Amino acid sequence: MSAALHHQQPNLASKGSRGVFSTTMAVLAAGAIAASAGKTDTLNAPAHTAAVVNQAAGKSAVPIAPAIDTFLMKNPAKSPDTETIGSRYIRIQLADSSKSAAAYAGEYNRLVSAVSGALDSGTRMNGAAFMDRLLDIEGSDLHMVVGAPSSGLLSEALRTGLFGDETAAILDLDVAGKLGIGMRPLFVPGQVLLRAENSYFETSSGSSGSMADIRSRYPVMDTAAGPERLLAMACCRQGMAYADRARARRMKEPGQAAGDFGLALDACRRAIALDTSYASAYCELGNVYIGMKQLQPAIDAYTQAIAHDSAYADAYYQRGNAHVRSHFFIWAAKDYGQAVRLFERAIRLDPQNAQALTLKRADAAARLDLSRKADSCTANDSPGLDSAIGRMNRLVQ
Repeated sequence: MSAALHHQQPNLASKGSRGVFSTTMAVLAAGAIAASAGKTDTLNAPAHTAAVVNQAAGKSAVPIAPAIDTFLMKNPAKSPDTETIGSRYIRIQLADSSKSAAAYAGEYNRLVSAVSGALDSGTRMNGAAFMDRLLDIEGSDLHMVVGAPSSGLLSEALRTGLFGDETAAILDLDVAGKLGIGMRPLFVPGQVLLRAENSYFETSSGSSGSMADIRSRYPVMDTAAGPERLLAMACCRQGMAYADRARARRMKEPGQAAGDFGLALDACRRAIALDTSYASAYCELGNVYIGMKQLQPAIDAYTQAIAHDSAYADAYYQRGNAHVRSHFFIWAAKDYGQAVRLFERAIRLDPQNAQALTLKRADAAARLDLSRKADSCTANDSPGLDSAIGRMNRLVQ
């Protein structure tokens, strides 16, 4: 799946009483994380998220949405201690607060067990029947509102009842696993869908169809990735958050910035360990190395990203930037040229995000032109070389 294809708006048609939440939630995916040993320092997160984490620390119970709480009281969990995708996901997101992570993971596992128990009729269901019954419970009993962006904390989804397509997909996958239903995630641009047999299911709308139908809508999709990709995505976002904080601190707090870059590297490496084919993790690893001014490791990481996704426009673009920093302008021009072609392809495949992709394409094209000029100046020992290099360096700062 190419990262050049950005967020695809979900189908807003609703099914049953399962709501659709389309308002953007500015939730930092990494949550509150530790900056260094012996000191707790949180990333910028919404105040309500920080308040929940602080309130939960040191307590055995955590606040959850009233409808979910009521459902759990009416449907006691039979085997709540089994490890799930969602409990692992929560522990990644709340890595700095082990008590909060354990409490929310426990509540989540109770929910999975309770929902699967309510669905278990003793008769094996196919994917369509399972999703129909699950959507009824999630809408009518749990009052879940689905369709928020996929970057939210799963602990926040439990607290508010507002689930993104990604967090809803995790819950649905875990319940399916409890019931022995062969369901897998399906990654399309900007969304996480579910796949069972030869059908797909949208978590935000409840709509479904054949795999042939979804392939016609999304020519670029990842059908091979499994549930581990969801955990790798959580690790990768955590790495991005650490790296962003490191860049903000670099001038005034270089020591702490170095620590954050180290944490970012660790998070990206964990993402790769979870899913070795996840191209975005390699690309973010390259971005971290760029922040650390380690150009060759960055180029190697971008090359790995491209090896796993040859249509990854951003990886070519970022590798071009790394080549500029190394003054390898001819190689930068080649990468920028490929990025331009892939952004053009992405515009055709993802018209809803055409404006953002067009801006990226224009930026890559401008860099392509300048890198060609810089390479020409280098080859001819032109007096304009310093000016050309200066312009390129200013672009990639």
